Amino acid sequence: MFHPGQVWKDTDGNPIQAHGGGVNFFNGTYYWYGENKTGCSAFMNGQPWHAGVNCYSSKNLTDWKYEGTVLPSRADDKEHDLSPFKIMDRPHVLFNVRTGKYVMWMKIVRGGWGGGQRTGIAVADAPTGPFSYIRSFLPCGMVSGDSNFFLETGHENKAYWVFNRPHTSVVIADLTDDCLDTTGMYSLHFPHAGPPFAREAPVLIKKNHRYFMITSGTTGYNPNPSEWATADLVHGPWTTHGNPCVGRKAETSFDSQFGSAFEVADQPGHFIVVADRWTQENISDSRYVWLPLQIKDGRLEIRWFDEWDLSVFAAL
Repeated sequence: MFHPGQVWKDTDGNPIQAHGGGVNFFNGTYYWYGENKTGCSAFMNGQPWHAGVNCYSSKNLTDWKYEGTVLPSRADDKEHDLSPFKIMDRPHVLFNVRTGKYVMWMKIVRGGWGGGQRTGIAVADAPTGPFSYIRSFLPCGMVSGDSNFFLETGHENKAYWVFNRPHTSVVIADLTDDCLDTTGMYSLHFPHAGPPFAREAPVLIKKNHRYFMITSGTTGYNPNPSEWATADLVHGPWTTHGNPCVGRKAETSFDSQFGSAFEVADQPGHFIVVADRWTQENISDSRYVWLPLQIKDGRLEIRWFDEWDLSVFAAL
């Protein structure tokens, strides 16, 4: 059973540390990547922001084995992008079929929030790493906030980097064939003058030849209503439809922020949305909210369950 918002422990009995990340399915196994927040602070205050990127593996989505810190922080170098006293979050991974590499992109902040937000890249030969950090850059020449991959599976296996341009719009940018850069082709969506109405934390999926996106408002660690949108083409135009959440605390996205979604491997067309319930006073104790994502008659809905299992999809 999934128990959204409750403490989730790995197979060793330790609370899972995989915040702000996502889940992939590689070669018959699920891999969950996310930020290790052990010993960290939501606002630093002399404490580190992160302790690297952790990886967990599972065959059934409920029992997770700790595979280690696959991209460690660089405590020995305060100037490095991965210094624990710099901001690194939102790690996401894809497999590049052309190069055979596992590619991780993440948000890096150099020199503060006033323009220092970049995208960092690391690569590995195996899903459990180790990942080697390559560089950080400005995708399409733009500062980049909360972000996510979107992989257009099929013949071309086309990949996109979807990020918020703080705090004005959401950008969808084409990636190069090796997934190590952007091509320069991009589009801008959901323009706003600034917080709290600007959109961030984009989650993009595709079902029945239609694209769906979920975004969050910009209110820091404080939860807010989500918004969903649809498009016939990945670069839009996009049409917004309001809050997809249904149930207790729907107005605050169940006191969480959606950060990614993934398709259940043996149930094609059924997705699980992954959210973080941030705990500002003890960021390492932030909880995970996993819920079934329903798309029916062209409408996207995320309904609250105190507990649930994969059999719920039979009724969706």
